[in-house]
Amino acid sequence: MIRFLTFLFIALTIASCEEDPQVSTQKEIERLEQSVKESGNQKDIDSLLLTYQSYISEYKSDSNTPIYLVRAAELSSRINRPQTAIKLMEKGYREYYNSFNTVANGQFLGNIIREKLQNEILAQIVYKSTLSLFPDTEAVQKRIIDPELTITQILDSIGAMLFNEDSGKLDFLQANNFIEGSVLFAMMEPNQPQVSEFLYKASETSRAIQNYDRTLDIYEWLISQYADYPKIAQIHFLYAFTLDNDLGKINEAKIAYNRFIEQFPNSDFVDDAKFLIENLGKSEEEIIESFNRN
Repeated sequence: MIRFLTFLFIALTIASCEEDPQVSTQKEIERLEQSVKESGNQKDIDSLLLTYQSYISEYKSDSNTPIYLVRAAELSSRINRPQTAIKLMEKGYREYYNSFNTVANGQFLGNIIREKLQNEILAQIVYKSTLSLFPDTEAVQKRIIDPELTITQILDSIGAMLFNEDSGKLDFLQANNFIEGSVLFAMMEPNQPQVSEFLYKASETSRAIQNYDRTLDIYEWLISQYADYPKIAQIHFLYAFTLDNDLGKINEAKIAYNRFIEQFPNSDFVDDAKFLIENLGKSEEEIIESFNRN
């Protein structure tokens, strides 16, 4: 009996000494942050970024997560990875808006876009959104070039230049500016009444330049955040169609088509969805042949 109690005591002592994985990761982040601060070793920088990413993925509801998102973005910008930094900031605004929406974060994001990407148009959208949310911020006011120009006017102006006047072809630079400008506007001021329409137009533009990952991302954004948008049924259908027609993801497309039919049984696109389900994975020749047999 004494031996059993001794064994139990040792087992409980060992268990109590085992550190919580979340706390352990936080301590590892602190250690790496200190090491990067002292030496700037590239290996430690890469390890810190990976540890940030791991924590962000694992502990989405933790209050430290938006803080680590900003720190990861700052470090990414510092080592000249601006696109990574912008993606992290976008994730922060979209998933942690209430705790992420600050003057400092808006100014930081605008500065990355202006200084690292040298894109004054998109930087102005960020600065103007930040100033709209925090109107008494002098540091941001100084970055505004034309105070009278609104974000919607900027986006409408870009939208009017999507096609080259001489060739009639889609201008990829302007297309990307319109897509990312709309995304920036939506993530910083999600409750503005024009946001859903700009996101929809951005999804159309993104699909036109065959950036299907961004297209699906915007569709998912509209579906999850703007369910009352008048074109939401069409967006559900286009989400499934993009998976099917553009990406060839047959199983995912079938699920998306069926979800669309279930949620919008009276939509004009239901018959199209049923037809497409019946012919998933078939070539045009096979579809024509099935018509001839019928």
